[in-house]
Amino acid sequence: MSRTAPFHSINESREGAPRYHTDDTCNQALQIPEQDLRPGSGGYYQCERCAAMHVQPPAEAAGLTPVP
Repeated sequence: MSRTAPFHSINESREGAPRYHTDDTCNQALQIPEQDLRPGSGGYYQCERCAAMHVQPPAEAAGLTPVP
């Protein structure tokens, strides 16, 4: 997973629910033609897949080491 600055497609309405992406390995983001890519969120909600790729377990988010 590769976290990036937010980006979106100028043709989101054509591609389904408008979403912005924050991971350049997201399957949905990879389907956006290069000429349609724009920086920023475009005022859209974040892609659920991108958000899920960067969720940390609570212990890691707090900087703690989980005990096995």
